Amino acid sequence: MKKLINDSREVVDHALEGIVGSSGLVKLLPGQRVVFRADLATFRNEGKVALISGGGAGHEPAHAGFVGPGMLTAAVSGSVFASPSVDQILAAIRLCATQAGVLLIVKNYTGDRLNFGLAAEIARGEGLIVDMVVVGDDVALSLNHQHAGRRGLAGTILVHKIAGGAADRGDSLEAVMKVAERVIDGLSTMSVGLGGCVVPGEEEASSDLSADEVEWGLGIHGESGVERSKHVTAQKAAERLVSRTLEGVLSEASALTTSEQPQVVLMLNNLGGTSNIEMGVMAREVLNEIRNRDVKIQRFWSGAFMTALEMPGVSVTCLHLGAAGEASAQELLDLLDAPVTTLAWPAPWVGRLPDEHVQDPADISIEESPKLSTSPAESVTGKCENMGEDELALLRAVTRTLKNSESELTRMDRIVGDGDLGLSLTHASNTVDALLDDLPRDPSQALTDIASAVRKAVGGTSGPLYAIGLLRAAHQLGDLSSTGLQIDPEESPSAEDLRPEAKLWAVAFDAGVRAIEELGGAIVGDCTMIDALRPAANTLLEVSASGASVGEALSQASLAAQRGAESTRELRARKGRASYVGDRAVGEVDPGAWAVYLWLTALAEASRE
Repeated sequence: MKKLINDSREVVDHALEGIVGSSGLVKLLPGQRVVFRADLATFRNEGKVALISGGGAGHEPAHAGFVGPGMLTAAVSGSVFASPSVDQILAAIRLCATQAGVLLIVKNYTGDRLNFGLAAEIARGEGLIVDMVVVGDDVALSLNHQHAGRRGLAGTILVHKIAGGAADRGDSLEAVMKVAERVIDGLSTMSVGLGGCVVPGEEEASSDLSADEVEWGLGIHGESGVERSKHVTAQKAAERLVSRTLEGVLSEASALTTSEQPQVVLMLNNLGGTSNIEMGVMAREVLNEIRNRDVKIQRFWSGAFMTALEMPGVSVTCLHLGAAGEASAQELLDLLDAPVTTLAWPAPWVGRLPDEHVQDPADISIEESPKLSTSPAESVTGKCENMGEDELALLRAVTRTLKNSESELTRMDRIVGDGDLGLSLTHASNTVDALLDDLPRDPSQALTDIASAVRKAVGGTSGPLYAIGLLRAAHQLGDLSSTGLQIDPEESPSAEDLRPEAKLWAVAFDAGVRAIEELGGAIVGDCTMIDALRPAANTLLEVSASGASVGEALSQASLAAQRGAESTRELRARKGRASYVGDRAVGEVDPGAWAVYLWLTALAEASRE
């Protein structure tokens, strides 16, 4: 497909340079694809909460168009339809961090969640105050629990606006996060696509829709929706989109049972290739449709907010403010109306509806990061076993096993995923092997170094997940060693009875697994690596409590991981790429879970030698 670009490999950088070069409102952090507000130095001196968002390019004006006073402090861009790297996000956090903290606003896609989450974890380890909210406003998939959760769509922009207003008025990080989460809970978005889009450098469109078809719930990366139908009129499209989005927020908020009239705001979003005349027709039909409902529409915006390159189609976003007369509803409306200075948010008079929708014509009279504490935690050497030859032998056993299992894991992953797991874990193993001779003797710092190397060397899903697990385990190991093994009895009831050495490693392993659960969003039964990791972690704690050695505990944990991995054979994936494969994965062991069993077995066997 013909596009007005120079080189597909440089299209994102050229686009960002164009945005920054044509406005004095924003600047660009060289080499990192971070667009930040031009008055950043002044902003940091004010001590307000910084907001950072981002994701793949191709969704313009999101997210760089919403950087500026009253909205985002910075936006991070990946390649087209690809998440920004952990290091890019970390650079943005370091650049914008204030004493009040940083809130990351992340769309619910696996890559975004993993990379933003891992960057936040690293930043916290440096002494920065960082928290994160995840936006999932796609109601097209909300009734289908076989997918990896509600996707983040155009409703994310309303989170930017309201959270930005709260931060700008001086709210604390906790308060800004609370209002952001309230907005997320009240959001719903659904799209209709008339065709696909073509990523620069590719020839094929993302969708094979025929000329007389439309697709409902089409994603902003061209991924499949929930249903295809024959082409419909604008009126029929508006009817379905408004009905589904209203149902999505009003039923969840139980607003239909209140005696007060619900208040909503609506956003009609151009997916990128819809003409202005079509947008006018759709705006008319959406407004007509909402007038037939027992709701009060307080604001309405129409335009391009979050696109998918040149995809023809629209999405409708509904935000439920609350019942008429509620103070909290008025607060959200005030934050939506709060002044901003950005490239893409509409002017303040846009969005306010007249009492009558149709009026009689006669009546129309880069700077440096703040110097916050980034000193690493004190070394815990002497409080637990240092990394010695025995520990190095364990690591070598793990990397050797994973490299020897590359073809097996690749074969398994081609059935249920994209086939890159074997190669990714081999790459991770080679990276760790290269570090072994130079690893510090302190176990906590050694795991931190391994986590850093893995996150930089391994992409996809497995790299960030293993990296955050290792990083959280390292932090927990250091905390436990330096604080005298203070364990929350509700988290691990028998932990106080564990033998000292086993206790450190069992609790650190459990902490790492919990980090992967939190960031990946998976639980046992979702047909992921968690089906092996969680039972293994529980077994380590339980067996170590009986006085078993580390080696004995590892042996039992590997058996628990094997049982957990085997159980995925009968499961239908609900998270990750395999969740989109459907029944094709049933009967196959999840490769990520099987990899956990393999390296735990290697650890157990090496510990007995």
